Amino acid sequence: MKKEELQQALVAEGIRPNIYCLSGHVRDEQYVLAFLPDGSWEVYYSERGNKNDLERFMTEEEACRRLFERVCADSSSRRTGG
Repeated sequence: MKKEELQQALVAEGIRPNIYCLSGHVRDEQYVLAFLPDGSWEVYYSERGNKNDLERFMTEEEACRRLFERVCADSSSRRTGG
């Protein structure tokens, strides 16, 4: 899964768009996918300027899959009906 596919999958799952960041414009309390200058990828949860539960990956595919798993496992990430 690439970043564009990840975006589509998150929308299809009903994930609130403010809960994640794929663009580099990180706000607090978001799951983040970040590309690094060395060619690796980071996945973490941004809170109070900290990179919580930071994981590094060598491929975009691995990082995207992991971010998808983490966001979907968070029960507060989905849109609510009504």
